[in-house]
Amino acid sequence: MTAKQEITIRYIEHMLEIKYEGKNDSDAWKFIHDNLKFAKKCSYFESQMSMPVSSTTLGMDKETDFDLERDLSRELLIRDAQHGVSKDKAMEHFAENLFLENTCE
Repeated sequence: MTAKQEITIRYIEHMLEIKYEGKNDSDAWKFIHDNLKFAKKCSYFESQMSMPVSSTTLGMDKETDFDLERDLSRELLIRDAQHGVSKDKAMEHFAENLFLENTCE
């Protein structure tokens, strides 16, 4: 495996929260070929959500900041990316899920 493949595999593992278990160069190529486009989509989606989300009271007594690192919302975003959902639709689902996850505890 080349150094570039190793870096790419680490990137994919981080973005998709999956583990590379290949043993040779062809396994590395296949893993990258099958997953890089989804990792790039997730990276793009996360970059779009990096701006601060405004606080809102939503009828509550105190202000609440949305937590953008919620596990379920992120997992569903990854699932949408892996299933080829359009960027707009995936972001819409992410926003809805994040809202529900932050308000329905």
